[in-house]
Amino acid sequence: MKHFAFSCAVIFLILGLALWNAHDIERDIAPLCASLEQARNDASAKDWGRVLSAVSEAAEDWHARYERMHYVIAHSQLDEADCLFARLLSLAQAQDMPGFRAEAAELIARLTDLAESQQLTLRNIL
Repeated sequence: MKHFAFSCAVIFLILGLALWNAHDIERDIAPLCASLEQARNDASAKDWGRVLSAVSEAAEDWHARYERMHYVIAHSQLDEADCLFARLLSLAQAQDMPGFRAEAAELIARLTDLAESQQLTLRNIL
């Protein structure tokens, strides 16, 4: 009976950590997506100063969380998002609105996928 109780405790601990991780990643990524979406809107209004500021801040936030995410997310996914941030900064500096809006949409989709990949869903388990 002791082994069963210990096994159940370990399973519940792992489940709790998985749920906490999913919540934590979502909490980190949601503001980045919101900031990038605002930058897309600012690009449409051709307010490149605000665009560059928003993208720079989002990139700094991303890099502040980057190392911790390496423990729970595949490195290739993180590297793709990192490259997209670099391209987005370059497009913002070049004031290329169509390219910027497309890359921002791609980055938002990638970040959303990163957060969804950590959710405890049947699709992710199977």
